Amino acid sequence: MVNQLEDARSRLFRAAETLVEDTWTCQHSEEHAVLGLDTETTGTDTETDRIVTISLVLVSASRGLLWEATWLVNPGVEIPEAATAVHGITTQQAATDGTSTDVALDGVLSLLYAAEHHRMLTQLPIVVFNAPFDLGLLDAESRRHCGLGWEMPQRGRILDPLVLDKHLDPYRKGKRILTAQAEHYGIELVDAHSSAADAAASCAVALRQLRNMRLATLTPVQLHERQITWAAAQRSSFAGWLRRQGRPKDAAEVLSRGWPL
Repeated sequence: MVNQLEDARSRLFRAAETLVEDTWTCQHSEEHAVLGLDTETTGTDTETDRIVTISLVLVSASRGLLWEATWLVNPGVEIPEAATAVHGITTQQAATDGTSTDVALDGVLSLLYAAEHHRMLTQLPIVVFNAPFDLGLLDAESRRHCGLGWEMPQRGRILDPLVLDKHLDPYRKGKRILTAQAEHYGIELVDAHSSAADAAASCAVALRQLRNMRLATLTPVQLHERQITWAAAQRSSFAGWLRRQGRPKDAAEVLSRGWPL
């Protein structure tokens, strides 16, 4: 496992050396690069469900996927058939070939901290589609296995294509899930619902969104701070709709949520 982590770090650093330095001070969006993170899980409850796979990627606006690392995890519980139908991973496969959750979490954090200290990767944003779900799950898993919440160095530079899309195009009809957004922004999503493919597609969507003039001049930190406000407004709007449908408890639950956690 140590050798696998070292290999992933070496591959990440080799990919980083192909980037343009200070890409986020550059006015040309085609030079932007982002990190990305995605998980596949046993279900949709961030407090009780478990990670089955987790992937990190590095994506360039001009050259696409440059690097990826994926962990198959033994969640220690049965993977429901409904979850297997989504991501294709069975309980037996995870138990036989998967690593432990704590080893996977440590590997992910090791690479994220390594990226933060590399001259070409430091200050890059990290793309997490529907960030409260993945980060909420990682926080719960980290508390369960490590006794501490999830603290990644990029926590103040998160890009969430779901929040950005609703801000840029609030009245567009139809679904906002990743497959729908990939189609809307002209991104090819092959092998949907594998964490590596979804992470790469999320990055590609975010990079397309950043071409919009309302976002193009903002730094990763500024984008993160704006998304806190935009996500709150989006929750408020949805809660208002729920109240009008006679669902005040659901509205209150929506308003209790935060972003990115």
